[in-house]
Amino acid sequence: MATVLRNSLSLLAFAACICFAQTGGRGLLPAPPPSAYQESGSHPEKPFVPISGEHAFSRSVFQEPSGPANTRIEVVDLVIAPRQSLQMPAGAGPVVIDLRSGTGTVSAGTRLSGLSLQSPVSVAAGFPFAIKNPGLLPLMVRLYKVEGK
Repeated sequence: MATVLRNSLSLLAFAACICFAQTGGRGLLPAPPPSAYQESGSHPEKPFVPISGEHAFSRSVFQEPSGPANTRIEVVDLVIAPRQSLQMPAGAGPVVIDLRSGTGTVSAGTRLSGLSLQSPVSVAAGFPFAIKNPGLLPLMVRLYKVEGK
């Protein structure tokens, strides 16, 4: 059994060397035809925009200036670059932070909460907070802001 395995691995290594020798082991793929570069012509209705001075992007998903019981409701998506954090100012109302993808933490005052797909994190009105992305991939969260008028 061990001999058969050894022979199989040797044959595989030999075949790989032959393929490598034939191509020189380097080179680029041929360029695609010019017709492959056609744009769709459509653009996102609500694109992400950079947040000035930060390694993050935001887009407003929903705004209702006159919500129920005299409230203002806003839903915002944020993307935070790997190994970066975003400082958010204190809101006039509570904020719920819902993880969309990635890994991250939220700190508000002395409270530190890990983000998970199963449980959103809330921040009380009047508290500034920071969202930190310790991961190697971008962090995407959705903020639900409710403000009383």
